[in-house]
Amino acid sequence: MTELDAYLLSVNDKSPTTIKNYKSMYNKLRTYTGKDIAYTSELSIIKIINENETNLNSKQALINIGIQVRRLNGL
Repeated sequence: MTELDAYLLSVNDKSPTTIKNYKSMYNKLRTYTGKDIAYTSELSIIKIINENETNLNSKQALINIGIQVRRLNGL
């Protein structure tokens, strides 16, 4: 099971629109990091987001995804 599959399974109680948004943001963050999010440090995630995003709402959403995925993996 991929990291994305496990993440989506953990949020399957959300609405379809929310799941779609989470998936989109996950893919964006995964593209920025170039690897699974669980293997990226918290400081690196914050630095990458600050370098690539200007919109505050997008930054917040991406940080939220990073937190959720790292928690899912016990980090």
